[in-house]
Amino acid sequence: MSGNVVAITSGANMNFDRLRVVSQLADGGLKQEATLVSSIPESNGSFKRFVELVGKDVNFTEFKYRQRAAGPGGTAGVLFSVQTSSDEELAGVTARLRAAGIETENLTSDATTQIHLRNMTGGAAAIPDERLYTVEIPERAGALDTFLEAVSPQYAITMTHYRSDGGKEGQVLFGMRVPPGELEAFAACLASTGYAHKDVTDNLAFNVLFGPERERTAAGGGI
Repeated sequence: MSGNVVAITSGANMNFDRLRVVSQLADGGLKQEATLVSSIPESNGSFKRFVELVGKDVNFTEFKYRQRAAGPGGTAGVLFSVQTSSDEELAGVTARLRAAGIETENLTSDATTQIHLRNMTGGAAAIPDERLYTVEIPERAGALDTFLEAVSPQYAITMTHYRSDGGKEGQVLFGMRVPPGELEAFAACLASTGYAHKDVTDNLAFNVLFGPERERTAAGGGI
């Protein structure tokens, strides 16, 4: 196929909530915006230095900062998005930060980050036995109750995020306290709902912003 192509978005399955999500993901797909996560020292002036390293000619479109551990040697997680015009420009941002000892990863293609974690702030860090799950819950009355009846009260919910995008299923993020010895039993609870779900406890943005202060390894020079 050659020539110009036009995609028409219309009909009952397209509304302003869904358009917001489409626009957000399209910016990443077109490489007009990139979402990254960095771990910086928790000390006076460190965020200012971080911004300077990103570059005075680079436009921030959003950022979230969370202290992870106070005192000497403590760190803070920064989840941020920037406008970018090329892969080379983005590579330059990442290279400057890493050269200064600031561990940085590109999460533009990570769905959990894009749909949920970039929209979340606050919450206590380092909750024992906390695990993170995405669950597709049908957009109908009583569907959420089905999920909660399967997992509560035997398991504590530690965090949630959901915003309707106008689809048939809502993409919901749940933090749950699940002791290691009960992972199999919890998996059975989730399976009983019939809802599609995924364990995303190893998600990089989640661990940098909400996880315990500890050493971690990630592909590409890791945080």
